Amino acid sequence: MSVCDVILDPLHWSGGRTSLDALTAGLPLVTLPGRLMRGRQSAAMLRTIGVDELVARDEEDYVAIALRIAQDHAYREAISTRIREGLLRLVDRGEPIDALARALEAIT
Repeated sequence: MSVCDVILDPLHWSGGRTSLDALTAGLPLVTLPGRLMRGRQSAAMLRTIGVDELVARDEEDYVAIALRIAQDHAYREAISTRIREGLLRLVDRGEPIDALARALEAIT
C-alpha cells in the first residue's frame, strides 16, 4: 500500500481489514456501497471518519472519484490529511467493547 495513490474497494464486498489498513496509512479509499452489509463496511468507515466524498453514488461516480484522487496530487494530500485527522473517530471507540461486555455478561 505504501506505493499506492488510491485504494479501490471491491464492488459488492468491502475490504474490511484491508480498508482499515489503508485508512490507517492515510490512503484514500474509494467505495461504492452494495445492497448487503458486506458491501457497505468501507462506506461506514469513511462516513465515520468524515470523508463522505469517497463514497460513490454509482459506478460512474466510483471511477470519477478514483481518477480525481489518482491525478490530483493536492486533492489526494488533502483527503489523506482529513483521513488521518478523523481516524480516531473510527478506531478509538468504546461502543464495540461495551457491546461485547454486555453480550458476555448476558451469557454468564
